[in-house]
Amino acid sequence: MTLRNLAVARSLTSGGGFKPDTLTLIGAQLLPFGTAYDYQTVVATALTTLSGATTTANSLIVGCVTTLSDCTTVSGASVNVNGQRLTVAKDLRQGKVSSGALLMTKAAESVVVRGSLLGPVGLSTGATEFTVNDGDWTAGILRVAGEFRGRGAGAKGAHVTILDGAASKSLRIIKGFSF
Repeated sequence: MTLRNLAVARSLTSGGGFKPDTLTLIGAQLLPFGTAYDYQTVVATALTTLSGATTTANSLIVGCVTTLSDCTTVSGASVNVNGQRLTVAKDLRQGKVSSGALLMTKAAESVVVRGSLLGPVGLSTGATEFTVNDGDWTAGILRVAGEFRGRGAGAKGAHVTILDGAASKSLRIIKGFSF
């Protein structure tokens, strides 16, 4: 059986071969890791905490992208890297209905985005930057290979952002953002 889109509102466990095209996490989740989990696109609509090294074969979206299901009432969407390594093969984006935060607060954290760091999914005008609030990025290393669009407070403390893609890229920073 092929799973195209799966929404999970309670804890997620799998014995193996778990590979939906899009996994939407509704409600606070501890995201499992290991060979049983082959994440493609992950949509985190509430607090999602990594429990080990995690890779997505496609994109990671933080926040709601539709008004269906429980997404209209969810607030506080975020991905807590939790001292782990996160690799996103394509883009790291925020949702267009409600955006969320990428929380990097521990020195051991590493986030590698092989695509771009962008704002809300589906928007071509307006706030197309990834919003970083005060305290979201205070430690760890963020590597972005593609385009980087940022707004908000930006990084503080011991956090390091590295732009290291092989191809030419654009950097769009809104006034007040710091690295």
